[in-house]
Amino acid sequence: MMTNQDFSHTLSALRKERGISQRTAADELGISQALLSHYENGIREPGLAFVIRACDYYRVSADYLLGRTTEREGSAVHPAAVPGVRSSRQRQRREATEAARPVIHAVSLLFDLLARLEDTAVLSAAARYLSTAVYLLLRQLYQWDPAASLGQFSADDAISSGLGDAELQLSRGRYLLSLRDCARERTKLTLPNRETLRREFPAAYPYVSDIVRDTEERISSRMEE
Repeated sequence: MMTNQDFSHTLSALRKERGISQRTAADELGISQALLSHYENGIREPGLAFVIRACDYYRVSADYLLGRTTEREGSAVHPAAVPGVRSSRQRQRREATEAARPVIHAVSLLFDLLARLEDTAVLSAAARYLSTAVYLLLRQLYQWDPAASLGQFSADDAISSGLGDAELQLSRGRYLLSLRDCARERTKLTLPNRETLRREFPAAYPYVSDIVRDTEERISSRMEE
């Protein structure tokens, strides 16, 4: 069953995925920016005409936009709605989507903030840092099933000797240096405060807040140990 939260989160995520502003999306969807903001924030629910336009605009199915499936192409009838039919793959993908949702929202918010710095070196360094972490996660996953190798991991010895982790730390260092250089070129980075973030990113902010809080708690517990 669709919830207003499902729809608003998906609508907002699709726009940010395309990298366009609310104003641009609203103009192309034929509504006001204020109304689109209400839809994305879950303040109002749209009519059928808007849902159809949004599906065509973002090239997704109504099922996907309304939160009835994690498949972008969707289906006329959700498997769970048919008696006796249960798709384990569908369930697995939904669970994976829910598990990844906080990180997806956090990364979207992060890169939105980085883009405001108007510094390509910072964006590139952040992307490299993140992609290195993703690479390591994939590499470590496939180590447990050699028969299913992607055929792209050739740095076996380097990874096992810790050079993969070293590359992650090097990427982190480059990111920090790029931020330092960016800060030197201006008197202030003018990043938004907590209240501004909550207002500008109503869907993403709760996830980011949870990530910050939970990670801080884990770090604090390590220090106490």
